[in-house]
Amino acid sequence: MDTAHHRPPADMPLAPSDWLRCEALRRFEDAEGGPSLDDPATRRAARSDGGLTERIALRARLHPAGVRLGESLRRALAGVRIGLLVLAVLGALLGAAAARALLGGDGVVQLSWALLTLLGLPSLMLAIWLVAWLWPRNAATGLPGRSIWLAAAALARRFDASGRGRAAAGALAEYGRSGGARIASAATHLFWAGYLSGALLLLAAAFIGLRFDFAWGSTLLGPDALAPVIEALGRVGALWPGVAAPDREAVAALLIDRSPAVDRGLWAGVLLALLALLGLLPRLVLAIVFLLLHRRQRLALDRSR
Repeated sequence: MDTAHHRPPADMPLAPSDWLRCEALRRFEDAEGGPSLDDPATRRAARSDGGLTERIALRARLHPAGVRLGESLRRALAGVRIGLLVLAVLGALLGAAAARALLGGDGVVQLSWALLTLLGLPSLMLAIWLVAWLWPRNAATGLPGRSIWLAAAALARRFDASGRGRAAAGALAEYGRSGGARIASAATHLFWAGYLSGALLLLAAAFIGLRFDFAWGSTLLGPDALAPVIEALGRVGALWPGVAAPDREAVAALLIDRSPAVDRGLWAGVLLALLALLGLLPRLVLAIVFLLLHRRQRLALDRSR
């Protein structure tokens, strides 16, 4: 006998908005003495088709407390979207400030220090994030990303100080720990993309409107050790359209004192290209990937609760 038609429908994972509403309603009803079993929302969900998870989600959408919780959660999630923008703008301001600090009054840009501060720090943070993300049973988010869910939970409590606000805040905090790693990672990458964008824009404007010479200084490393590194970096920068790779004469002049006037545009282009290729581009790609992954995310409901 074919029993395929008698099998219960399989449970489907929920979109983040439905998962949050179910979790918030569970927390709210637990705080109020337990869920009600004889109300219109429960009866309507019990008569519906679909798996148990889908019926729980339908009950949460129909329940009066679930409707009000949904409004609180929508406000908090709107705050998350604003928080992504705020992090990117904050990163841009910090990047512009870091770039401005490099433009000294003597008209000489130290390329070594510029790359260490504007590219080395974000690259180090990216390497740490990557190691943490690839670590078994771990999902790295980064400090800027973690702040997103802390702020979202605070907003939920701020706009609704009742039991519903506490339930919504608890659900958001739980989601941030379990299912929110993707958007939190996107927030971290957006922050560093903003940092590099701010640095690039300020440097580009300064190079257009002001005249700078370039130098490469080091107290510990000599020209013999630095020349191959600078040549390799120059070849990477030359991957950007319109940027030429510096020759050995240009590298030698950079290491002896400062670049001659004829090489000003060359080194400005190399610096901007390295920041764009090795700094900004990887962060933008990762931010877009994690935002797309978050949009497609579905979460299983812990029915044991």
